[in-house]
Amino acid sequence: MWRALTILLSGLALSALSTHAFADKYGDGRAALQRGDYATAMGLFFPLAAKGNAKAENALGLIYHDGKGVKRNYPEALKWYRMASAKGLSAAQFNLANMFYAGEGTTRDYSEAAKWFRAAAAQGNADAQNNLGAMHATGLGVTTDYSTAAMWYRKAADQGLAAAQNSLGVLYITGQGVPQSYVEAAKWYRKAAEQGNSAAQNNLGALYYRGQGVPQDAAQAVIWFQKAAHQGNADARVALAGISASVMSTTAVNQPIASRPGPVANRVASDPEIAQAIMRQIASIPLHLDWRSIRTDKLSHDAMGYTSEFTLIYKELPGPDEVEADTKAIARAVLKQIVKMQKPSGDQSIWMSVCAIQDGLHGETGKPLVNPLGCTNYTSDNDQLSFDPNENTPPSWWH
Repeated sequence: MWRALTILLSGLALSALSTHAFADKYGDGRAALQRGDYATAMGLFFPLAAKGNAKAENALGLIYHDGKGVKRNYPEALKWYRMASAKGLSAAQFNLANMFYAGEGTTRDYSEAAKWFRAAAAQGNADAQNNLGAMHATGLGVTTDYSTAAMWYRKAADQGLAAAQNSLGVLYITGQGVPQSYVEAAKWYRKAAEQGNSAAQNNLGALYYRGQGVPQDAAQAVIWFQKAAHQGNADARVALAGISASVMSTTAVNQPIASRPGPVANRVASDPEIAQAIMRQIASIPLHLDWRSIRTDKLSHDAMGYTSEFTLIYKELPGPDEVEADTKAIARAVLKQIVKMQKPSGDQSIWMSVCAIQDGLHGETGKPLVNPLGCTNYTSDNDQLSFDPNENTPPSWWH
């Protein structure tokens, strides 16, 4: 039930009023923008921007980015954000970083995104600190470094940013970049959950259900699951459905992100402890923004070794680089967890497949129309990960 770490891309920042000589005109423009009078806002912002007012430049970037009163124009937004960012305005640096991250008005460039998130984060911008933490956790544009990720998450969390508090809690669950501690995880989940963060509410419910870091309390677990479910959190709904049906087995409790499990999801032939650890490990992986859920098709162990099959489900078609990065991250995490908990003997092998698909509409048969995007396979025989972007074999649950 642990949620993956996330990067905040919504809510491009618009700076507050300054004490500059242009403050009154900027304030009037900002008020006009907030009430939807975009023509007046632009009429006030343009003269200020022409004189080098960074906040007005950032405001124009926002107008063009969101298409407020004008046709949406990412290159124009990028231009204004660049100008304001060069003057050191953290709100503009955050916005510029988001555009590089999303590839809006420019080629997607994670390194450039990290550069501008860092510039804004150094000035105390909590959203930028959170995003920079996520980039260090994922290795996008920077070297993967969980200690650095934890540092930036903590800076944002200390400022009260719920998303960062939840992400810091995830790191305490996995012990990545910080000492593993369910107590610390519960503390940070609670801070975020009390602010209404649905992922943290779900995660806190899971801790109460298991009695990890908090006294085991099914009633409290249900309360937090319900809070998350009321906000549409699919994982919390799965947990509540399992509790109500009295079929919440140990394996199912540790099914963190399989919001739409396949017919054999989490039916483990043996070694349920390993299966649980694998699912927790997968849940801690920060994947790309356009993935929607992970389906566990098979987790089994027999005399021959371990077999694992997972499916990443994307709502919108991601690029091949993202698919490859996500699938390899999961395959490595599964391998790491299996070896950590029970290294296979000499006559056993490890085989796994992570298949990425695009989830579409349902046909007359009720089965999803699936577009396989590629698969990563690993076998311990050759100790190699291989990615096939042209793989067109549907995952096992399709049959």
